[in-house]
Amino acid sequence: MRIFALICGIMMALLAEVLGADAGWTFNFGSEYPGATGNVRSEKIVGSKDGFRLTADFSNGGNYVGSEKRFSVPVQIHTLIFKVKTAARRLGLRIVDNSGQTHQQYLLLNGDGSEWQDIEVKQLGGTSEEGFVHWGGTNDGVVKQPIRSIMFIVSNLDVAGEKWVTAVKQIDWQ
Repeated sequence: MRIFALICGIMMALLAEVLGADAGWTFNFGSEYPGATGNVRSEKIVGSKDGFRLTADFSNGGNYVGSEKRFSVPVQIHTLIFKVKTAARRLGLRIVDNSGQTHQQYLLLNGDGSEWQDIEVKQLGGTSEEGFVHWGGTNDGVVKQPIRSIMFIVSNLDVAGEKWVTAVKQIDWQ
């Protein structure tokens, strides 16, 4: 009976990870470009798998900050769906695939910080002509499932040395 309970506990923990029950968002201050500060705060939104509020302060420099989720068990992500509220005109999306290759793209936004904008990302990797950059791992621009981590990025290029808040909610994937 104890073994069954242990197995059920492990399965529930794995399911919670995949479903986003444990938000697990961490702040990345772009340490290769010193100066940026900020924080990330996980937010549970009713009817939503996951969400966070990312605060960025570029008044002392830096290039970007991000909110990152690393999966303890990598997950299959073919489409990423979420809502974002920010005055930024773009939002970076970075994923790390199973080979350790990083894929990055910038998603164009409407720049209206007062309303939630629905975003659906159907392509997670590609060529530089398609607006993607990639490095590490197999370094071929082809996404190798499953996905190890995702990160949403706010760039100093978009906010020009200002303090900035970006909120993301209802993060889901298929």
